[in-house]
Amino acid sequence: AKGQRATKKSDIYSLGAVMYVMLTARPPFSGQTSMEVIQKHRFGQFDRPRTYVPEIPHWLDDVVCQCLEKDPDKRYPDAYVLSLRLKEILKKVEISSSLEDTHATGSFDGTAETIVAESSDPNAIGGTFMRDMLRAEIENADAGSPFARYFDNVWILVLLLIAIVAGGIFWFTERPLTDEEKYEKGIALFQQGPLYWPRAKDDYLQPLLEEDPERWEDEVEPILAEIIVQELKQEFGLTRLSRKRVLAMSDAHRFLKMASEYFQLGDRTKAEAILQNLYDLLANNKEQRELRRAIGEILKEIKANSPDMKSVGNSVPLAQEALQQARILLKESEVEQAQSILRSLIVLYDGDSMSQKYVDEARQLLNETAKNLPESPTP
Repeated sequence: AKGQRATKKSDIYSLGAVMYVMLTARPPFSGQTSMEVIQKHRFGQFDRPRTYVPEIPHWLDDVVCQCLEKDPDKRYPDAYVLSLRLKEILKKVEISSSLEDTHATGSFDGTAETIVAESSDPNAIGGTFMRDMLRAEIENADAGSPFARYFDNVWILVLLLIAIVAGGIFWFTERPLTDEEKYEKGIALFQQGPLYWPRAKDDYLQPLLEEDPERWEDEVEPILAEIIVQELKQEFGLTRLSRKRVLAMSDAHRFLKMASEYFQLGDRTKAEAILQNLYDLLANNKEQRELRRAIGEILKEIKANSPDMKSVGNSVPLAQEALQQARILLKESEVEQAQSILRSLIVLYDGDSMSQKYVDEARQLLNETAKNLPESPTP
């Protein structure tokens, strides 16, 4: 609720909220809006589970309340400690249940037969005969099957809840995924769209390929290649591949980064030239065919999305403004200041294809001013 990074104790809080709902059939906090619920989670005070279900063991009630503490330091440190605490409650509940059964057996005998008073007339039917028959039928109907009677017990239900929670903790924290499960999870994330591709690659598909390349190369390689294409489209670079490919692709990676920087700075012409030359260079390189295919797709998108210079707007480039300022200074006989501006323009924009005409004009003006300057006297 505070916008901080989730920790193990955050999971303990979430588990406490789930246990609260399972025990009471209602959430610890409720509100008409999500913001209201969040504020209650941060500052509100909930009712203890035993307020709604008095039959809950007070040990389990204390555990749920400790999981829902506002201060993370007051919660259980991790799921393992919580599972140990739940196991202790299991033993306490079993002992308490056995003591209650012993006490019940000593106080009355529920299996004893009912003694009916003898009638003076053996053929007469007692006044309470029909009442007893109806009562017996109702009791038999309410009793239900042995299976239903077994689970119609608060202690049994509490034990089942604790067992489910403890089993869930063990399942999610202890059991490692098999290779097939990793592959299935990676494919599921891949099918959800490019937003989930980095996680699919880094958490599932790439580890599979690195651990057992012979087993997974044919199935995983095409998917990783498509993910790499998407990453290249976003940044013109590769993120993490297997170690055997990083060294072989280091030069290509450097040129791609260079093209990306030129592209982000607005020099599409130079970025396109670097990509085109790199594309031609990798023509016969079989190991880099996926990389070359990605570069080809990037080139197509750059050419298709190149802006129309007429639609850029009426903004005046900095180089053009500097050139105009230099001309004004020359008219005012501020030759040295004009030359300084012209030299700076040439240094900054030399090699920029979009500003080459301004660079040529600056060189021409600089040469003209140098010719018009009086020659310094020779000693």
